[in-house]
Amino acid sequence: MLIKMYRFIENEIIHICAVSLLILLALIVVKFVIVPLSASNGAIAAQAAVYRDLVSDNNRYAAIKLQLLQKKTALENTRTRFALPVLQTGDLSSVLQLLISRAKESDIRFVKMAPEADLKGNPNNYPVLLEMNTSYHSLGRFVASLETLPHVFLIQRLAITSEKTDISVRMLVTCVLSQSKDKQ
Repeated sequence: MLIKMYRFIENEIIHICAVSLLILLALIVVKFVIVPLSASNGAIAAQAAVYRDLVSDNNRYAAIKLQLLQKKTALENTRTRFALPVLQTGDLSSVLQLLISRAKESDIRFVKMAPEADLKGNPNNYPVLLEMNTSYHSLGRFVASLETLPHVFLIQRLAITSEKTDISVRMLVTCVLSQSKDKQ
């Protein structure tokens, strides 16, 4: 009986190996091709369902549009509340008013504020000599507030003398304005 079985296996070994190899290849294809594709299809289907819900919900679109309009209005209100003065070429009084307002915000007392002539003769440069009594922190806030302005304020000279409670500061600040478009 065993001899018959060995002869049967001997005659059918090629077929058995071929079928086993085909089963092994099918399992490999299922594991490395079909399973990942079905997983990614599930993720794509879930994402498509989310988009379908967003597109089909017209009330949601209206609510989002209303929220965006409210935020835009709030942004415009904030922007107009903090709007900086527009300095025009040839407007020295606006430069001085801007320096005074920034100094008040930084708790600085001016002793002297004197406009000077620009040595290079540039009509868009406004040098102003500032003398003030202040503290180190207030001076830092003042300089930082000048840096946030859309105009270019250059601090060309800075002399600090220390006293008991305050410091005495002499500073040459030049405001550089761009030329207006109608003059170019």
